[in-house]
Amino acid sequence: MENEKMKILKMLEEKKITAEEAARLIEAVGKPGEKPAPQKRPETFERPADRPPDRPPRVERQPRERPPQPPSPSMDDFARDIQRKFEDFARRVEPAVKRVAEVVAEKADTFSKSLQPKTGPGADHAYFRAGSIEKRFDTKVEGAANQINISGLNGDVSVRGYNGSAITGKILHRPKAAARETAREIDIIKLGNKYILNYRPEDFESVSVDLFIPEKLFDNVLIDNTNGRTTVSTVISKNVLIRGRNGNAAVSDITSDNIKIECNNSILTVSNIAAREGVIENYNGSIKFTNPEVKNFKVDAFNAAVELSMENFASYDEYLWELEAANGKIYMNLPVTRDAGYYVNARANLGRVAVSLMGLEFMTRKDNAVEARTIYYDTLPVKILLRLETSNAPITIN
Repeated sequence: MENEKMKILKMLEEKKITAEEAARLIEAVGKPGEKPAPQKRPETFERPADRPPDRPPRVERQPRERPPQPPSPSMDDFARDIQRKFEDFARRVEPAVKRVAEVVAEKADTFSKSLQPKTGPGADHAYFRAGSIEKRFDTKVEGAANQINISGLNGDVSVRGYNGSAITGKILHRPKAAARETAREIDIIKLGNKYILNYRPEDFESVSVDLFIPEKLFDNVLIDNTNGRTTVSTVISKNVLIRGRNGNAAVSDITSDNIKIECNNSILTVSNIAAREGVIENYNGSIKFTNPEVKNFKVDAFNAAVELSMENFASYDEYLWELEAANGKIYMNLPVTRDAGYYVNARANLGRVAVSLMGLEFMTRKDNAVEARTIYYDTLPVKILLRLETSNAPITIN
């Protein structure tokens, strides 16, 4: 019996039974022959019928009907909507874009004018480099049949003729640092009838030229420049040779028996020149001619387009023009008069030929080759023979 009481107490200690249950069990163990009264299960609590429930009864929700949706737009509708929005945006920003373009053009024009040289002998040039040494000249030219040689280096060269008898203007030069003490003085020297701008190129970083020369006192004019703009105008001479490398060139109002212009990496403009013989070469750039009154004219352009505009053929009875351009177009605007006739032989390799001069009869008329001449060509007092050839570019004659 003691063992049973110990088990009951151990169960109570382990909380397997309550104290009341342990007391009843110990009492039952102490009374032999009696069994402990069975425990009654607690009565189930029932909510009174008149008490409302703690939670509202669950109501089944009916599925909500969605309103009918419009059909999805098609790709055409989407594209039209985008186009409409873009056009509206373009209309709104167009005035602002125009205003910006006007301001940019105005600023560019102002800047361009600030770089243009002033006119007149000895005028200051905006492109002369700061820190250069200036030297002015007023060298008397004696006699006639003279020659002048002018060369520039890493600077701009401007040579213009005027009605006078002296070489006047200035040279701006910058000696190299290592040669400041030993560099020879730059000067215009006279050797016989030759006038030369004399200096050693290895002594100078740059030499810029702004000179006016007598327009009629030189039979031979040689202008050479490297790495700078070259401008030559208003010269009357038997022979004119102009060379420009790595800089744009402008040649105008030149009268000569022979004129030759050689340029590399340049935009070359030539206007109002008159010569019996003319040779123009430009590599890696473009050439634009205005009224080149040249009897025998040869133009060679590589990686350069050629544009030519002519108002009248008035100096010679016969003209021979040969123009060749590689990887560049030839575009010509020519006059049509009753006294002048054309013989056109044009060929464009991998290009097209378009000739729209009036009064021509065609011997050959293909996409890339044309041979034609003005009706009654042989009887006209002025004859112009055109030989034109391009590669990888078209030919157009209007």
